Amino acid sequence: MFDNRCLMTGIVLLLSIGVACAPVSSPIPEPITALAISPTPDAYRIAFASDRAELSYFNIYMMNADGSNVTRLTNVRAIEKSPAWSPDGKRIAFGSDRDGHFEIYVLNADGSNVTRLTNSSGLSRQPTWSPDGKRIAFASDRDGNWEIYAMDADGSNVTRLTNKWSYDWEPAWSPDSKFIAFTSDRDGSNQIYTMNPDGSNVTRLTTGSADCTSAAWSPDSQQIAYVSMRDNNWEIYAMDIDGSDVNRLTKSQSINRRPVWSPDGRFIVFDREGNIYSMHADGSGVLNLTKHKSGDASSVCLCSLK
Repeated sequence: MFDNRCLMTGIVLLLSIGVACAPVSSPIPEPITALAISPTPDAYRIAFASDRAELSYFNIYMMNADGSNVTRLTNVRAIEKSPAWSPDGKRIAFGSDRDGHFEIYVLNADGSNVTRLTNSSGLSRQPTWSPDGKRIAFASDRDGNWEIYAMDADGSNVTRLTNKWSYDWEPAWSPDSKFIAFTSDRDGSNQIYTMNPDGSNVTRLTTGSADCTSAAWSPDSQQIAYVSMRDNNWEIYAMDIDGSDVNRLTKSQSINRRPVWSPDGRFIVFDREGNIYSMHADGSGVLNLTKHKSGDASSVCLCSLK
């Protein structure tokens, strides 16, 4: 069930050459959406989900890249996660159960004009924008199984991209528009795959039996950061897009979740134990941005358009 694997209350982001992941049994970290950080407060904006206002009810917030100026964007008694900035920085797509079950919504960057995009009998989550802002890919079980879909940015013209009796989730559109990375257990355990935006040419990048999740593209589309249990803890790694040149970025006993790169490629923001952290792209300079007792997660950022 998706809810058992992807929801938690309380604390809460091409070739066949693969990355070896050693087998180990451990709960899969919640899929969340992350992006970036900069040393200057006005360089990037970070959107994230938090239950700081009321335990177990997550709303969407925004803050400066250094963690200052936290602003609440949604204010409903619901679970709202996976914020995703539109490429022009004017809107944020997100998943919410505010109407009874999870659907995809979009709002303006100031929190106004909340609009529901999906409307099906199934659940819809984890939106990711195409680089031109015209399409949104997402995960849904509307057809009885968790698959990857895409729709126009207004919610119309929904297209199913994957069609396999497996658990396909966490889509991530590459900045060069060529690929959509996603997580799937179609080969027995969760691994990172890519496909063309029309769903063709599915290629597995990681190998082994340990779970590998949460693919995140570098701005130049040449690397993918992801989370894996290959070294017996949920750590963040980076690899080339053919699965080669694997580098472990975090070395912590904590659970590290959902990395995403800054727009300039210098930083990675991620979730660790209910707070939003940043680090340099090589794993150095780890910094706690939120330092909050509640669950802050599901971060995503965008270069300021000022």
